[in-house]
Amino acid sequence: MTAGDAHDEVVRTLTLAFGLHQQSRLAEAAPLYDEVLLRDPDQFDALHLRGVLATQTGDLARARSWLERALAVQPLSLAARTNYCILLFALGDSLGALECAEKILEIDPGNAVAYNDRGRALSSLSRLDEALGSFEAALASDPRYAEAHYNRATIFLETGRFEEAIDGFGQALAINPGLTVARSAQAQCRWQFNDWDQYAADRQTILEAVRSGLPVSTPVFFLSLSDSAADQLACNRAHVRSMVRSSPVPPWRSNPYRHERIRLAYVSADFREHAVSYLTAGLIEAHRRDRFEVIGVEIGPASSDPMQQRMAQAFDAYVRVGELNDRNAADRLRELEIDIAIDLTGATRYGRAGLFALRPAPVQISYLGFPGTSGAEWIDYIIADRVVIPEDLAMDYSEKILWLPVSFQVSDDKRPRVPEPLTRRECRLPEEGLVLASFNNNSKITPDVFDIWMRLLRAIDASVLWLFAPHPRSQENLLRAAHAGGVTQERIVFAESLPYHRHLARVAQADIFLDTFPFNGGTTVNDALWAGVPVVTHAGEAFAARMAASLLMALGLPELIARDLDEYESIVLKLARNPAFRAEMHARLASRHDSALFSTRASCDVLEAGYEALYAASREGAAPSSRRVDPQGADPVALAGQLPGARPARRAGWLSRWLGS
Repeated sequence: MTAGDAHDEVVRTLTLAFGLHQQSRLAEAAPLYDEVLLRDPDQFDALHLRGVLATQTGDLARARSWLERALAVQPLSLAARTNYCILLFALGDSLGALECAEKILEIDPGNAVAYNDRGRALSSLSRLDEALGSFEAALASDPRYAEAHYNRATIFLETGRFEEAIDGFGQALAINPGLTVARSAQAQCRWQFNDWDQYAADRQTILEAVRSGLPVSTPVFFLSLSDSAADQLACNRAHVRSMVRSSPVPPWRSNPYRHERIRLAYVSADFREHAVSYLTAGLIEAHRRDRFEVIGVEIGPASSDPMQQRMAQAFDAYVRVGELNDRNAADRLRELEIDIAIDLTGATRYGRAGLFALRPAPVQISYLGFPGTSGAEWIDYIIADRVVIPEDLAMDYSEKILWLPVSFQVSDDKRPRVPEPLTRRECRLPEEGLVLASFNNNSKITPDVFDIWMRLLRAIDASVLWLFAPHPRSQENLLRAAHAGGVTQERIVFAESLPYHRHLARVAQADIFLDTFPFNGGTTVNDALWAGVPVVTHAGEAFAARMAASLLMALGLPELIARDLDEYESIVLKLARNPAFRAEMHARLASRHDSALFSTRASCDVLEAGYEALYAASREGAAPSSRRVDPQGADPVALAGQLPGARPARRAGWLSRWLGS
């Protein structure tokens, strides 16, 4: 065969491969690209397109090799560099993607796609002002770039510029009506400041999309839409599929490490003034160092506030990997020979699903940061109790369950037991009358629950509702909804933002804490109970809809757990109108600080027993299996056989069993 004939054969094979590739017949196209590369290892188009195909199929390591070889052949190729940028995002390499986008802009200064990619990389590195500038530049170059409109709007959303975010998502949808994720994000913005004008329609649209398997909603946002554990599993599975493009690393066959002490890594973006640290600081300090080596792995932006300093000092070692790509961060954990990695962030801001998909530890656990299933096959366990995850609903969780005997939630008992209280005057509360409070994030408030609160205010003379809603637009919308519900403005009091220790000092001024539904309070409910304030909750189906019920059961207060919203309203009215019942609840809360719920040592002992059992199972090469920690402190034992698969006839059936009815 002459050189000309060989060249013609390469062209024919490459053309055939490209045609199959365009038809999404990837399994047929791949060997043809490989055939071309056997004939000509430096054939640029084959290297480039083989790398693109490997990216599409999740073979990211080989995709990187092919694309880097293509760029070595043609370093000025914008197409190859753009696809290399896509690959780097899939690899979780934000710094690499940033460098790649900036290289494209050196070659083509007006490239809108490169400006958009630069903005995405900067956003993931928490450089939000710079990211916003990049998205603005992308839109200056291409005003009809729907993705850039969407990405710019997400910066507005993250920085509290909700009105601009709504407009931005609307512009993205006007250009590309099929961008359903923008519709969900727009609804999230509206609900962030309690604009419920389109609530029912938005909720139904998002629910239908999630049930169709579309990644249209962030997991955290969806917690306020549905208390269905099955819906949340569908939402989170779609989310992790969209976040992690590569094929997950297979589970460890067994734990190869041999340490005198079990090596724990708590991985979090929230080792700072944050609810997760308020709960876990005491736990980290309490771990028994003769049995455990405890390492903090910070994956979020660096901070230096007092809580961050306390957390850093509590660990035996403190490692920052926030700016490392997923691969390098996973390698760092492997270098540390972590036995058990506990993800305290989950699917919240700065979560690193791609890091955990690389399986940096033999045992990987989801705990506290995200109150629900991860939907990820690479998270082995979720820490729970049998109130937040009843055994007959365990099938709606992608993880196996580690059931604790009291409550899933750990508490820091170093908080002041009786902080010097703020006065009602200092809290801008009336001197007389009942104070109904809800310090949950205002985005958790739904129209149905708010309507109940308005009925309660109308029914309870001289009562006020004390809310935390820092955004002025939220306050305007809540006051408008109150007026529509027949409640005057002076009966709604908005709490100001305070440092955590000052917040604890004011909580006791509330008479009754009103929980939200379907997304309960977590730390806020814990704080209210710590302060001795009765909490009324409606327990639904999914984890986030049962958190307050878990805490109340742990304190022996099942009377404050409602089976439905009608009963929720009735319990609040009973507390308000029946001083003897209210006094009984307060009396039973009087011994709260001596309870297992509020004993950091007791919670730590139970968790350590669980960790030891999971470590032993991993050493033996056993597959993850649901298990419970024995209430007497014995080692946990795996649950025999399959968990019950049938749902209860009534959703509240699990609660009836706990209440003995």
